[in-house]
This record gives sequence, structure tokens and C-alpha cells, in this order.
Amino acid sequence: MSKTDSVKVFFRCPVCNRSINYVLSSEDLEKTDLTGVCDVAFDHGDHILLLFIDKNGDIRGWRIYKKEIEAKIAEEPGVWHRVNSRKYELLGISLLVADIQRKRYSDAFWHLDLNLILRYLEVTDDIVFVKISEEEVLIYPIDVFRYVVSNITESDLGGVIRFLNIITEMFGETVIDSLQIQKIIIATLLRKDFKLIFDMAIDLLRDLKAGNIICIRKDLFPLINLHINKYSNLLNKAVLDFFRKTPKKIGVTNLIDLVPLNMLPDFIIQYYRMKKLKLIEVI
Repeated sequence: MSKTDSVKVFFRCPVCNRSINYVLSSEDLEKTDLTGVCDVAFDHGDHILLLFIDKNGDIRGWRIYKKEIEAKIAEEPGVWHRVNSRKYELLGISLLVADIQRKRYSDAFWHLDLNLILRYLEVTDDIVFVKISEEEVLIYPIDVFRYVVSNITESDLGGVIRFLNIITEMFGETVIDSLQIQKIIIATLLRKDFKLIFDMAIDLLRDLKAGNIICIRKDLFPLINLHINKYSNLLNKAVLDFFRKTPKKIGVTNLIDLVPLNMLPDFIIQYYRMKKLKLIEVI
């Protein structure tokens, strides 16, 4: 198929019977090149249809998510327990992770009205967008967990849902206690092209979960300097400078702690590429 050929998708929603006529975008096609499928969300009022589509426009799977039209809110938030001891600076996205069964939450990256969002979490069981401190935020429930993320559009919803589902499946309740996982969530969603990079983020998260120790091949860095034009499109100078100052052998958990939050979006990509170039080796 020519690059200029449009890939059309036809589907009928199994809930409301609404017809879907969709043309894959260039971003969708890039995603299929990377992972085999792209995910596209369609808002059908009281539910969201998420389609998984291959490069030929064939449907490889679908999911339905019930959505609240008007979010319910509790009069009082009840007794909740904060697990984090510190707060991080705002970079453009607020994130809160909670366990409604154990009444535990982390607001390390939350910069909006806490009392109000906890009141919503008391009674919200479905996907919903609500307004907090004049910002629209997404509440996404998975089992007993609740993710609350600001600055997410409905066009981003499919990718966000897929990303958070994978993370929850990998880590479960550990997400609430791990600032490293939350940092990676924030850093990934900060990028406009996050759908294209979250597989790189998942690779980093796998190393984090495994408790891996990495070896930074600093002995190869002079070679990179000699061929900087060849690698200029692959490697970020600021991230390379960060690795030069990092211990040669370091655990991934400690490594993520050291990375400045504003560098982390680029770091996720560079970490993945440096592993491919054998500049980073898991030991």
C-alpha cells in the first residue's frame, strides 16, 4: 500500500449501534509501525468505544467503557490516608492515584483542589471528566484504583487508558507507593506524542519492576563524540551529560530518583535508544 493511500475503518458500536467511519491519521499509522496496532477512542455519550486497529484498517479488538454524564460527589470525603511525604513541582499535568478500598492516595504530583477530588472519588465508579480548580480532569477507575489526570483530551483517552491499564497490571497497588512509577506516568503523558513513546516508558518500567542494575558504557562515549553528527538525531546532549555524571553502575530505581523531572520526558526516549545502542546494559 502506498504511503499516500488512506486507510479507512468501518465499525458498528456493539452498545448503541452507531456507525464508525474513520480514516487512520499519520500518527495512527506510525503507532501501527511500532506496535502492530493503534488505539482510537470514540465518545458515544454514556460510553466510550476503544478500537484497536492494524495498519490495514482491520479491527483487532475493542473495549467499551461506561462513562458518567454527570459526576456524583459526596458531601464529605471521609477519612483518607496520604502516603507520600513530599510534593513535586507542577510541569503541566496533575496526577493523583488512589485506592478507594483502603482509602490511600498519593498526591505527590497533584496541584489542584484535594478535598474536592476526594469527594468525587468516594462515589465515582465510571470514567468521567470533572472540573477541578477550573481545570478539566479525567477520573479513570480500574478495579479499586482511581487515576486522576489533568490536561487530557478525549482524543488522548484511548492511549491514556491503554497506558494506565498496562501499568496497573504490572504493579497493582505498588503504583500508589512508588514515586518512580508516578514520575514516569507524568513524564510520558507530558509529551504530545506520548502514544508513540509509551512503549519506551513500559520498557523502563519493566527494568524498574525487575529491580535491574544497569551498567553505563562510559568507555563508548568518546566514540559518540567522534560521530556526533551520525547520532545527533538519536541522542540528546543534556541526557548524555547527565549519564556522564551518574555512577557507572546504578539501580534503575536510584537512577529515576536522580533524573530531574523536567528532563524525564526526554530521558525515557534516550534510555531506550541507549539500550539499543549498547550504551546501557542490564547486568
